[in-house]
Amino acid sequence: MVAPEREIPSGEGEESQRTLL
Repeated sequence: MVAPEREIPSGEGEESQRTLL
């Protein structure tokens, strides 16, 4: 399950930012 950037935990937040970038 992929949550929005703002609701993503710090742990998955870092990986999500790298994916978006």
